Amino acid sequence: MIIITIYLLTHLAFLILYPDTTFLGFSYIFISFLLWSSFSILINSTLTRFRKETQFNVKFFIYILMILSIASFYPQNDSRSVFDKIINEEYPTRFSIYRGLKRFGIDMPQLLKEKK
Repeated sequence: MIIITIYLLTHLAFLILYPDTTFLGFSYIFISFLLWSSFSILINSTLTRFRKETQFNVKFFIYILMILSIASFYPQNDSRSVFDKIINEEYPTRFSIYRGLKRFGIDMPQLLKEKK
């Protein structure tokens, strides 16, 4: 169940860090989470026969694939993928993180203040 929690936190991190999604953003994240977690459960049942090192390597590879698929296909308002934004060094700003947290009802105005 730890893997499913990690998958959930990763999907939530994308929602918080890149809040400029289309109306399909929440649906995409929800369906992606369901697919990757069910795939993980399916793979876990077949990995029990392998050594722990092999199990870890396969799970890590699947996790990297999940991150790449979310970054490549997560719908954004500007029609550019998150992966493209990261490659062009357009990282999340404090304001985008603030808006992402605000979406979940967490108001942190200290994110908007400039550091002195």
